[in-house]
Amino acid sequence: MVVRHSNTYLFHLRNHRYQCLQRYLLLIPNQESLVKIQAVRTQFDPLALKVPPHITLMEPEPRTNLQNDYLKKLNFDTLPKLNELRFEKIVIHEEVFLWMIPSPESAERLRLWRDAVIQGLPQPGQADEEFLPHISLGYLTRDLSAEETLKIAREKLEIPGTFYFAKLLLEEFGDNQASVPIDSRPL
Repeated sequence: MVVRHSNTYLFHLRNHRYQCLQRYLLLIPNQESLVKIQAVRTQFDPLALKVPPHITLMEPEPRTNLQNDYLKKLNFDTLPKLNELRFEKIVIHEEVFLWMIPSPESAERLRLWRDAVIQGLPQPGQADEEFLPHISLGYLTRDLSAEETLKIAREKLEIPGTFYFAKLLLEEFGDNQASVPIDSRPL
């Protein structure tokens, strides 16, 4: 059986897909730190090979609010450097997520950058949402206890420790969790 759709239906379907695409602003580690973090993510995160390790500076925004040239328009000269951040602990967040948490000083620098990127949006962003800077390392699994999972992650990442970051990345995600880089800016 062949199903035919009207042009109006197809237009609305394409328009819905366009609206479902969300854009994120991510802070991406340099190659050395990326490899170290991926050693844990490949063990605990099913998205490890789809999405690079990152700190999310801005949660999902409609693509209309984060245009392709958004990063080029922002001035970061007065903000503290993010090339080097200290991480103090690995925690289990909401009983299932494995997160690497920055030191208070590094977290404050990340908050300043987040505030700057939200102020640069053409429409009001999510400044009211609580910002919990972290790197997601994955999820707890059934075959390891929480304590065993934390021990593995801490040993592989040598926490507490310093990690290095290379760029800001504007990334787009669709319903299929496929990640598409839109633009990047070196730090």
